[in-house]
Amino acid sequence: MSKNNLSNMMCLDLFLNSLNQKERLELKHKISALKSKPHALMSIDIVGSYLAERTTEFQKIMDLKCLNTFIEKYQWRIDLDNLLKTDYTALVLTNAEKKIIWANKGFTKMTGYPMNFAVGKRPNFLQGKETSQDTINRFRENLKLGIPFSETIINYTKNKTPYNCHVRITPLRNKEDIITHFIALEKKV
Repeated sequence: MSKNNLSNMMCLDLFLNSLNQKERLELKHKISALKSKPHALMSIDIVGSYLAERTTEFQKIMDLKCLNTFIEKYQWRIDLDNLLKTDYTALVLTNAEKKIIWANKGFTKMTGYPMNFAVGKRPNFLQGKETSQDTINRFRENLKLGIPFSETIINYTKNKTPYNCHVRITPLRNKEDIITHFIALEKKV
């Protein structure tokens, strides 16, 4: 880089933003149009991080939109905005018989199973030989009690890789206070 031309400096915009107005004016004469074609993104790490955050936010908005259609249909009494503030990857909705009726894209990302494979199955298809029977029993007991709870369980991906899955389950009640569904927010830990 020539001392007389700062234009070839990577992240010039970040550098210039760190300066005050007087310092920027002093350097203005050292900046000219590039003679070579610039790279499309020289700060991919910064842009990548930003895009990952936006993608996560967008996915949560889409999850909320899908769940709102269920809320209208089943008249659940729940504050989904507050519930979805929890950190999660997968979101799984089951009926009162604990059969999956819907899962978000994060479910496929986390487990490897497409939603159309999971629909109609109970979530225990994700369990395997290392899944603790004590943990399974605690799940069953809390589901019977109809209370919100959190638990960590060993589940398995489609390719049979075990992972620790933190699950936060909330029963969904209708206007008559009857549990019609359960919602599970899940993430690998």
